[in-house]
Amino acid sequence: MKKILRKKWRGIPVAVIAVVLVAAIAIASTLLIIPSTVTIDPLVIPPTHDIEIYSDAEGTLEITEIAWGTTVQGTDIVETVYIKAAGTGDSAVTVSLSDAPANVTVTAGPLTVVSGNVEAFEITLVVPLSAYVGVGQTFTTDFLGSAP
Repeated sequence: MKKILRKKWRGIPVAVIAVVLVAAIAIASTLLIIPSTVTIDPLVIPPTHDIEIYSDAEGTLEITEIAWGTTVQGTDIVETVYIKAAGTGDSAVTVSLSDAPANVTVTAGPLTVVSGNVEAFEITLVVPLSAYVGVGQTFTTDFLGSAP
């Protein structure tokens, strides 16, 4: 055995070559190199969730305000509007009131509109007996489109 380890191959002692080979085998057995590639497309844009409000099911008469009309305390008002998902993605629609009289609220079921489609959306203005709504009271009905 000593004679073999003293031999040289191209000027390098066989013992050194043996140690290097054993080390290389040990490292190679624990190290796996897996080539991976990824393509990042800078043109991919996240979807938008814009909505438009219409007074007709065809989505041709866009509205900018809702005229709730006249009611007495304790009587709710129900309006139907049509909402179009005008963005590039589907839209979950919610509705709320701004500057509304005390105790007056709005209810509307959650609605998801598929991009490009128009869906009916029923809104109830809840006017309890305890609400005081002055003559010509104005407030804002807010609609929000977001990711479903």
